[in-house]
Amino acid sequence: EEGEDPCQMYQLLNDADGNAVAEIAIVVLQNGGQAVAGATIVAPLETLLTEQLTLRVDGGQARRFPFNFCNVGGCVTRLGLTEQDVALFRRGAEATLRMVPAAAPDQDVTVTMSLSGFTAAFNAAAE
Repeated sequence: EEGEDPCQMYQLLNDADGNAVAEIAIVVLQNGGQAVAGATIVAPLETLLTEQLTLRVDGGQARRFPFNFCNVGGCVTRLGLTEQDVALFRRGAEATLRMVPAAAPDQDVTVTMSLSGFTAAFNAAAE
């Protein structure tokens, strides 16, 4: 129905100590061209923007994405996911997201996103 919010997949990403660090929301795109889904990732404020966000599925090739903007909620990366990207998520067990704190540029913060149930959730969101 027109005007309804799209169904989205959401995951709060915690560090090794259980602290909420980042979040990701994925929506299925009906008319996105090559992008079949869109992801919005929110990292903490005071993230070193020039280091970008690094995403890796199951230890595969790391991909870097620029931050689009920051607001009171954090620093946001928006990206389009192709069918190939979604296939990696479907086959994967976990994805890792890496960001660098501005106050400690020699360190990085890595959080893990579970991909368990991704296929079922993606299929349900696409209906």
